[in-house]
Amino acid sequence: MVQWVLSSKQINFPYPVALTLLHMLFSSVLCFLLTKVFKVIKIEGGIYSEIALCLFVPWIFLEKPKMDSSGPWNFPPIILGLNCLCTFALNLSVFLVISRTSALTIRVAGVVRDWVVVLLSALIFSDSKLTIINLIGYGIVSKGLVIGFVAISGIVAYNNHKLKNEASEIKSVVDVDADDQGKSQDDQAALIPPLKENT
Repeated sequence: MVQWVLSSKQINFPYPVALTLLHMLFSSVLCFLLTKVFKVIKIEGGIYSEIALCLFVPWIFLEKPKMDSSGPWNFPPIILGLNCLCTFALNLSVFLVISRTSALTIRVAGVVRDWVVVLLSALIFSDSKLTIINLIGYGIVSKGLVIGFVAISGIVAYNNHKLKNEASEIKSVVDVDADDQGKSQDDQAALIPPLKENT
């Protein structure tokens, strides 16, 4: 969606730092609402506001003068809102994947996602052209598709092993607790004196 907003043939908003700044501000506000106000998600700390502040300085010097000189820009707020919402959903999914698996999983998934985004944008947008140099560059950066598939299978095996170990640890704790409860009931029964019958 970001490519669509920045594309010269679609929305034509040629300010990537400003768009990233808007994404960060939107994500900061939404993250604050979800964690502090509604308490839907529990997070120890967040860095969205610090990143947004770091982007504010380059925006002031690099893009704000261009935006001021170009006059008012017509940007549909619904498109901007959907774009920011997609960015927040992506960041939330990254957070959930890392919290459930590992950083390695999201790293490999990010490489695959980049390949899909590049190929889809080349197919959908006519002004983005893939050259051999682009493809070779992506191949070098992502360590090739073969290594990616090997890495994905390794990640699947690692996460499977990790989840099985966690499940066996939970089962052993539950079994120990059940044994302790059974013993304590037997010990309690031994302490109770037998009832004497009146004759």
